[in-house]
Amino acid sequence: MVTVAAATFTPFPVAGSMAVVALLGTAAHALLRRARDRHRAQTALLHTVLRRFPSPVLVTGPDGAVVLANSAARDLIGGEPALETFDGRPLRLADLAREGRDTYEARLTRTDGSTSDILIESLPVEGGAGTVWTLLDISAQRVHEESLHHAAYHDALTGLPNRALLWQHLSAAAADGRPYAVLVVDLDDFRAVNDLHGGAVGNEVLTAVGHRLRDAAYAGTRTAPARAVVARLGGDEFAVLLPGADAWAAQRLAAELRAAFDRPFPTSAGRVTVGAGIEVSTTMLAEA
Repeated sequence: MVTVAAATFTPFPVAGSMAVVALLGTAAHALLRRARDRHRAQTALLHTVLRRFPSPVLVTGPDGAVVLANSAARDLIGGEPALETFDGRPLRLADLAREGRDTYEARLTRTDGSTSDILIESLPVEGGAGTVWTLLDISAQRVHEESLHHAAYHDALTGLPNRALLWQHLSAAAADGRPYAVLVVDLDDFRAVNDLHGGAVGNEVLTAVGHRLRDAAYAGTRTAPARAVVARLGGDEFAVLLPGADAWAAQRLAAELRAAFDRPFPTSAGRVTVGAGIEVSTTMLAEA
């Protein structure tokens, strides 16, 4: 026969149980408070760093809305700016974030109508919490690059295309498969102008000649399939390229260019008369 002894239970004091619960609650509250304090401290530190950061910085949330912008960014963008591509298509930061690219170039238009070309770099926040964007105004850099490009392909004195740019247009005309013409304009005895009036006046004459040739060529090809290209080859020599022109069109324009020398050219030393010889070359690639 098995005898089962009665178990003895000691009841847990209710007051002690409540004390433990209260203690746990206090500890949990303290942990949450410390976590919130750390979060506030980290947020405050982030805001302080961004405010003092010299470069423009934006922070967007998951929906692409701007949640933070430092003073440098506000100074750059001002108000509610519009972003667009250089061909005029609108851009949104949310769309850029979805593309996942690291860098973008865009045009920023402010509410006052002023614009800047900017370089945008993105840094996604882990967990999809948003994106950090840095902005760099590259307007001056682009202007410098454009000025270098212009200097490389344009004559410094007259502003007309130079040999390099004329060659590019000539290559394109040859590849087009249509006839084209080239007219070379050489001033008559230009050295006498320099000897009589000096190099500065000679430069004025060259500039005036280049502009008058350009105006005459543009007027003569207003209805042509492609506009003429007027270039300064160097010294007192100019060239006019007529894409898509046959021999008859080239001779007609040559007559108009000769007429441009019928009137004297105004200079600081008075009106100066110069003449020019014009050589016409044509090609009939379309008929080959």
